[in-house]
Amino acid sequence: MTEREFLNDKERAIKVDYRKISTILWNMKYILLMSIILCLTGAYFYIRYTTPVYKKNITVVLKNQQTQYSDNYQLISNTLGIGNKTSPDNQIFILKSATLMSRVVELGNFNVRYFSKGRFIDKEQYTDSPVKFSFKPKANYEKVDINLEITFSTGKEIFIDSLIVNNEPVSLPARKINFGQIVNTPVGSFNLTAQENIDVSKLIGEMRITRSNVENAARALTGALEITSSAQQPDALIISLREKHPKRIEDILNMLIDEYNILTKENDSQSILSTISFLDERIMGLEDELEEVEGSFTKYQTANELVDLGSQSQIAMNSEQGYKERSNELRLQLNLLANIKKSFESNVHELIPANIGITDGTLNMSISQYNQYIIDRNRMLAGSSENNPKVQIVNDLIATLRKNIKQSIDNLEAGYKLQLQSTTRQQNLNQRELIAMPSKQLALTRMSRLQQVKEPLYTLLQQKREEALLMLSSLSNQAYVVDKAFGSDFPIYPKGGDIYMLALIVSIFVPVFIVLIMNIFRDKIIFEKDITDRTDILLLGAIPSALKNRKSPMKAHIITATGRDPLTESFRMLRTKLENFTINKKKQGGLILQISSSGPWEGKSFVSINMSLSLAYLGKKVLLIGADLHKPALSKYLGIDSKEKGLSTYLAGMVDDIHQVIIPHESTPNLEIIPAGPIPLNPSELLSLPLLEKTLDELRNEYDYIIIDSAPFLVVSSGFIISKYADCTLYIVRSDYTKFSAIDALNSIVKEGSLQSVMLLLNAVSFNKKSIYGVSRSGQAYGYGYGYGYVEHNKKIKNKNNYN
Repeated sequence: MTEREFLNDKERAIKVDYRKISTILWNMKYILLMSIILCLTGAYFYIRYTTPVYKKNITVVLKNQQTQYSDNYQLISNTLGIGNKTSPDNQIFILKSATLMSRVVELGNFNVRYFSKGRFIDKEQYTDSPVKFSFKPKANYEKVDINLEITFSTGKEIFIDSLIVNNEPVSLPARKINFGQIVNTPVGSFNLTAQENIDVSKLIGEMRITRSNVENAARALTGALEITSSAQQPDALIISLREKHPKRIEDILNMLIDEYNILTKENDSQSILSTISFLDERIMGLEDELEEVEGSFTKYQTANELVDLGSQSQIAMNSEQGYKERSNELRLQLNLLANIKKSFESNVHELIPANIGITDGTLNMSISQYNQYIIDRNRMLAGSSENNPKVQIVNDLIATLRKNIKQSIDNLEAGYKLQLQSTTRQQNLNQRELIAMPSKQLALTRMSRLQQVKEPLYTLLQQKREEALLMLSSLSNQAYVVDKAFGSDFPIYPKGGDIYMLALIVSIFVPVFIVLIMNIFRDKIIFEKDITDRTDILLLGAIPSALKNRKSPMKAHIITATGRDPLTESFRMLRTKLENFTINKKKQGGLILQISSSGPWEGKSFVSINMSLSLAYLGKKVLLIGADLHKPALSKYLGIDSKEKGLSTYLAGMVDDIHQVIIPHESTPNLEIIPAGPIPLNPSELLSLPLLEKTLDELRNEYDYIIIDSAPFLVVSSGFIISKYADCTLYIVRSDYTKFSAIDALNSIVKEGSLQSVMLLLNAVSFNKKSIYGVSRSGQAYGYGYGYGYVEHNKKIKNKNNYN
C-alpha cells in the first residue's frame, strides 16, 4: 500500500448533517406519533379536570389631599402627624396588608368556601351554594380550620360524611342532622341553613365546605393580589386578583376598596380628633400656667423692690474665678515639690528633674548646680575611684547642696500651704457673699423664661387647632374607583391552546432530547460514520450481520461460491477493493494480510475465514493461519479438533516441516489452513521466534494470499508481533459492540508507529434495522442481493428489500 498519512492532527470542522437528522426523525416517526398522542391526551385530561382560575381587575385613582386645600397642608399634616402620605408605594403596601384583607374576609365571610363534589374535581360554588355555613368558635379557638363533607339526604336531613378540625378527624354523636340544627364540636359549634328560595327536599349530591381562620384566608388572598401603577400616572392603580370563582373575585375587589376608604378615613379622622383633643387640653393648661407666671412675676417684683443686680453678680463671679485659678496654681506647686522631694530622697547621686514648672528661682538654681556636680562626679569616676581627693571634694559639695535643697523644699512647702489656706478662706467668703445675693433674681429669671416659652406655644397651638378642625371637615375617600371589578368570565388558566401547544412541543422535544442524550452518552460504534468521524485510517467497508446457528453460535454463516445473499456480496466487494488497493509488500511473493481487532468477539476469525473463502473462490491460492495462540477460535468455526497439530506445534519444534500441519479445506481446493494447535504456555514467545518470519517468507512463494488470524491488539502483545511480518493489517470493528475508546487507542498506536499499513472493517452492521441514531451512507445497504429473489438459508425476500 502507498504511504499515507493516517491521522490528521487538525481538528475537523463541525458540520450539520441534515440528512442524518431527517433520517433520525423519520426512524422515530412512530415514537414521535405515540408521544404526540400521549401528550395531547394528557393535556386534554389536564384541561378537563383542572380547576379553572379566573382573573379580574379594578382600577382606582388615589387622591392627592395636598392639592385640595392649601400649600401649607403638608406642613400642617406633618406637624399633626396625621399621615398625609399618598405615595403609591405606601398605598400599595396598605392595600396588600393582611390587616386590611382580614377586615374584608371577616366582613364578607370569604374564609368559608363551598364545593360541589364531582367525580374528579370539586366545582366551587359561591352565591349559588344551596346552604350557608355558620360557625361560632369557643374562647381561644378563633384560629380554626374546618373541612366538612356532607351528603343531602331525603327530606330535610343532612348526612355528615366527615368532619376534620385542624387536620384532625372529629367524631360526632349523630351523623344525620337537620337544617338549622346546631352541632357542637370541641372547638365551637356550627349549623347549616338553606339559602332563600331553595327547596331542601330536592337537594341531592355531595358537598364539601371548608372554613379557614381569617388570618390564613387573608394571607392567601393577598398572595393572589397584584397591584400595578404606570410611570405616566403613578396615582392610578390596577388591582388584580386571581381566584377560582369570578363572582367571588368581583365581591372581594369591590369590598377591598370600600374597606380601604373606610380604614383610611377612620385613621385620618381618629388622628385628627386625637390631635384636637390634645390641643384643647394643652391650650387650657397653658392659659392657667401663663396666668400664674405673670401674676407671680409682678407680685414678686413689687414686694421685694428688685433692681438690676447684674453688675454685682458679674464682679462676684470674676472673683470666684480668680480664687479658683490661684488655688489650682498653689496645689500644682505643692505637687511638683512633693515629686522632687520624693525623687531627691530615694535616689542618691542621681540627677534631680529640673525645669518641670517650679516657680522659685533659687530652688531651680540649686537643682541645676546640684545636677552639674553630679555630672562632674560621674565623669571623674569614669577614670578614677572614690578615693580620689577631687571626687571626695565634689562629694562634700554635693552633700552640702542636698541639705540646702531639702531645706528650700521644706520652706517652700510651708509657704505654699499658708498661701493656699489664705486663698481658700477668701474663696469661701466670696462664695458666701455670692450665695447671700438675693435669690430673688434667680426666681425672676425663671419666671421670665417660662413666660417667653409659653406665649409663642400658646399662639401656635391655637392656630393648629383651627387647621385641624378644617381638615376634619374636609376628609374624603382616599381611593376613587374608576372601573369597578371587571374582567373576562373565561379562565386565565388552564388555557387550552397554550396547554395543547406546550404538550405538542414536549411530545416532540422530549423524545428528541432523550435520543440526543442517548447519542451523547453512546459509547459504542454502530455505523461507518462513527468511525470516519473519529479517525483518518482507511475504512475498507462494512459487513452486514450474519445469521448464526442457534445450536452452535461459533458456526456462523460461511459464504459460498454461488451465494447471492448480502453477506457473500459484501465479501466480494471487500475482495475487489482489496485487489484494487496498492499495498506495499515488505517482501516478494504473496500478500500477507493480518486480521485482528481490539478485543474478543468482534469477528476477526469470522472475517478471516470468509475473506479467505472469497479470495479462494476467485481462483487465488490462499493460506489461512490461526495465529491466535491465546484463545483460538478458528478451529471452532471450521470444526477442527483443538488438539490437532498446528502453528503452536510447529513453532515449539514438535514438527520439522510446516507442511505437516497444513490442512486443506474440505470443499475449497485453493484454500489451505494452518490451525492454531494446542494452546501453549508461552504464546508470545513462540510467535517472537525467528522461525515464524522465516516460515512466512517461504510460504509467500507458495500462496497468493496468506491470511493470518491473530490475537486482539489491546489484549495481548501477539498482534503487534505478527504485524511486523504482515504487509497490511485489517482491523475489525464490530457494530454496536466495539467502543469509541478502541478507535482512540488505535489512533494512538498508529500515531506512535507501533502499527503500520492498517485498514478498518466494520462488522455485523444491521442494515435492515432502523436506528434512532441514523444510518450510514444514506441508509443504503450497497445494493447487496440486487436482482436476486432469494438469500441463503432458504429465506425468500422481496425485490424491494434492502439491508439497512
